[in-house]
Amino acid sequence: MSPTATIARVTLRRLLRGRALWVGAAIALLPTGYAAVIAAKRVEGFADPLSVFGFVQLVLAVLPALFVASAIGDDIEDHSITYLWSRPIPRWSVAVGKLIAMVPVIWLLSIASWCVAIVAGGGEPTLASIGALVIVGTALSIIAAAIATLAPRYAMALTVV
Repeated sequence: MSPTATIARVTLRRLLRGRALWVGAAIALLPTGYAAVIAAKRVEGFADPLSVFGFVQLVLAVLPALFVASAIGDDIEDHSITYLWSRPIPRWSVAVGKLIAMVPVIWLLSIASWCVAIVAGGGEPTLASIGALVIVGTALSIIAAAIATLAPRYAMALTVV
């Protein structure tokens, strides 16, 4: 687990130093504006939670592509993964390390996006909806890692599709 933890720390450090986190946070704020506009247009004064949750799901489709697929795809394209695989570490530790670093960020952004958007729309988030975001975020991140491993050059675009 030591190589996996090291790769996770380096990946998280690269994420915190780059612009991708800021772009992801800006994308995650989009459902808040949507919920506020919908709530302002409705007579009841609140947005439909299902439509807001649907918008959050669209955002959740972009976040794993932005973080996981691009991180793995960039490492393969830059040939830094070749260097890592030539070291005496298990090959799976590279992908798992990146997932360990990126998945909690995706959880945090998607859950924050959902909670702020639903409150802006006049509702309140349920524990079941938050659990669904955690499960879907994890599954989409694993799928993004698989796509990035198979097609690194077009990882982000294929993951979004």
